[in-house]
Amino acid sequence: MTFKNIALQIAYDGTNFSGYQIQKNKRSVQEEVEKAIKKVTNENIRTFCAGRTDAGVHAKCQVINFLTNTKIKASKFYFHLQKFLPDDIKAISSREVSLYFHSRFSAKNKEYHYVINTQKNMHPIYRNYMENVTYNLNFELLNEGLNILKGKHDFKAFMLNEKDVIINTERILKDCKFERKKNKIILEFVAESFLHNQVRIMSGSLISLSRGQISLDEFKSYLTNPNKKAGPTLKAGGLYLERINY
Repeated sequence: MTFKNIALQIAYDGTNFSGYQIQKNKRSVQEEVEKAIKKVTNENIRTFCAGRTDAGVHAKCQVINFLTNTKIKASKFYFHLQKFLPDDIKAISSREVSLYFHSRFSAKNKEYHYVINTQKNMHPIYRNYMENVTYNLNFELLNEGLNILKGKHDFKAFMLNEKDVIINTERILKDCKFERKKNKIILEFVAESFLHNQVRIMSGSLISLSRGQISLDEFKSYLTNPNKKAGPTLKAGGLYLERINY
């Protein structure tokens, strides 16, 4: 029996999911995708993803891979899969990759965007897709804060507290910047990997800095004093897995 490894690119609206990973009695992206793959291949498939997004987090580009014995051409697999996926998941493309390819461990880096609305009276249809910040912001301070975060640091202060979990909290933030588009601010972060809730906590801390709620020195101390806690944690709906670079 000859297996092939298929890399599948998908996008999804995370609003009604408990997250990417399968969880008991909760709706997940992984479960929906694996059910759809089974309908196409008649195989019980285990998928691997580039990054496990949390409940409410969206993905414009999530990459998964799986081994299959299907005779369907890898480049056409996404087309056959789409009709079995729910409306909040879209299969974008598929291709055959080396058997050594792993969507997570083969990735060079991941890029997340956090989207903030700055217009007063944001329409309620956007509430699950942007954070709402209508205070006056100092964009010079925002840029300074981003430059401070860039590079290799201990980001423990920017991680969700998890009991009995011991991990290396040092990460390399390869790039971080912001872009203004009409009534939106887009914070962009690139790294090989991120801690749990790191992007949402960094985004909240940057807004606090830009509003003048904390000083630049206090912001810097989040990276030098691992016992401090940064924040606040902005809501999940403003966060997007933008792309995976291989």
